Amino acid sequence: AGGTQNLLSAVTRRGEVIVEGHPVGRVGGFNFFPDPDAEGEERRLVLRAARRALREEMPRRVAAAEAAPDGGFAFGADDTLIWDDVPIARLRPGGSALRPRVQVADSEFLDGAQRERLRGRLQRFVDDSVRKELAPLLAAANDGPLQRQFRGLLHRLTEALGLLLGDEGEKLGPSERAALKTIGVKAGRFGLFLPTLLKPRAASMRARLWSVHHGVVAPTLPAPDLVSLPPQPDWPLSFAETMGWLEVGPVLLRLDIAERVAAELAWATRRGAAAMPAGLASRFSVKADLLPVVLRRLGFRVLPAGVALTDQFGPPAPAMLLPLRRRKIS
Repeated sequence: AGGTQNLLSAVTRRGEVIVEGHPVGRVGGFNFFPDPDAEGEERRLVLRAARRALREEMPRRVAAAEAAPDGGFAFGADDTLIWDDVPIARLRPGGSALRPRVQVADSEFLDGAQRERLRGRLQRFVDDSVRKELAPLLAAANDGPLQRQFRGLLHRLTEALGLLLGDEGEKLGPSERAALKTIGVKAGRFGLFLPTLLKPRAASMRARLWSVHHGVVAPTLPAPDLVSLPPQPDWPLSFAETMGWLEVGPVLLRLDIAERVAAELAWATRRGAAAMPAGLASRFSVKADLLPVVLRRLGFRVLPAGVALTDQFGPPAPAMLLPLRRRKIS
């Protein structure tokens, strides 16, 4: 032990651990990563001296992390939290999907009080990030008059991270839908949701919160410009609908696109059959032969070109659309 005490050791600003002037490893976050080339009895002595330097260094690093701005932290893979370019904590399920709890990673250099200080700082970072990325949802849930009017609905919408598929919107009258629209909530044909939460940054946060709450690894989200995609066999159950993808026959269709096009078609067919607009397949980004199935799941029946609607004479009718009896998309 005396020989170890006599070895001069220090940690540089760049995180290099130096013993007797020689680099023996580096510190990342709150852990030591020794040089793999060190070996033998000398390695034991050197590493012991390095750890002594690290125990003196850690209070400074804890204070630096506490004082770091939110920009000094980041979300990493597998629900980790990054500081100093390494994972230092992990997200665990909390009291609700919107508030996961932080679990600081094990480190031989941290005591209980230091771990708690780090946990508190990281929890503030996580809570602030959720408030920032999902601000429209939190604002809607906290709107005074409407919160009282739609208390149960907004509570469920918040618990569902801003999107409820089903006939929730269909049950509401025009004045109720208009009231929800003032706080950014769309009551659509296929669900109740906040369109702003389908944007990439909000979607990424929602996917992260959903995965932590359900204890699964979040799948990679589709590219933001995709409108439809094949069913994803590696997606956990209910992940697609949570992220705003409707299962319409053989494809998954983005909810906001489905709502927009279905509303246009509903208006066009409000008095009965109407000619099918050109370019629908490309708007859905599906092959033309899949279009009738997709449209049927959205509430419309395709009458192929040439099918006469009446006994009248004249040229063959173009492909026509008829509204089906309204039904819930499941």
